[in-house]
Amino acid sequence: MRPQQGKPDNRRRATRSTGRLKIPCSAQRIVEEEPRELTIRGISATAILCHAEQAFGVGTKLAIDLPGLPRPSLVRVTQVRPKTGTGRPTWEVTGAFVKPLSPAELQLVQAQASSGPARKTQVRHPGLRSRCRAIRILQEGPWLITVQNVSQRGMGFLADQAFPAGTFLRVEVPTVNRKHLKARLLKVTHVRHLPDNREWYHGGVFLKELAEEEVRALL
Repeated sequence: MRPQQGKPDNRRRATRSTGRLKIPCSAQRIVEEEPRELTIRGISATAILCHAEQAFGVGTKLAIDLPGLPRPSLVRVTQVRPKTGTGRPTWEVTGAFVKPLSPAELQLVQAQASSGPARKTQVRHPGLRSRCRAIRILQEGPWLITVQNVSQRGMGFLADQAFPAGTFLRVEVPTVNRKHLKARLLKVTHVRHLPDNREWYHGGVFLKELAEEEVRALL
């Protein structure tokens, strides 16, 4: 929403120069393993129960294809236990959605699992075949980058290597008193090589906007 004419915009999101401050950063690269078959036994807006032929470790993140939804949903495994009497090694996997399903998304999934009316509570059913892929996050670095400009929404910086657009960077932002560093995730949106220079200029957006005090600490 644009500020009304004649009234100041108190959000103070303008990009400001930082005087070439150097801060550490590391890159986070997301790797997906080969797809695995599983059977969905129960689902709610916040959790899912599956049977799988692989024992995923607690804390593992799974990208699960939910019937009726256009994109996989990210799930963090919270409990794994072996299931007996199945004739072959099977594990009961319980997970929590990183982002809860909306009522509309839950209704679409449940419509694939049951011909009855969908509910917002946990629903169990005989089994719905699906696939999942384990997600691993590889961290590389650290390196030093030179901050050129910053706002609450994003940052421009120089680096002696090119980070492709879409890369997630874990940047260490100084606290207000500059005695400590606080980690923030930045997604690179564009990169270009500077002529007659060994550096690359990058622009990125923070996954969570900086507070005004954090912006001032970078100036």
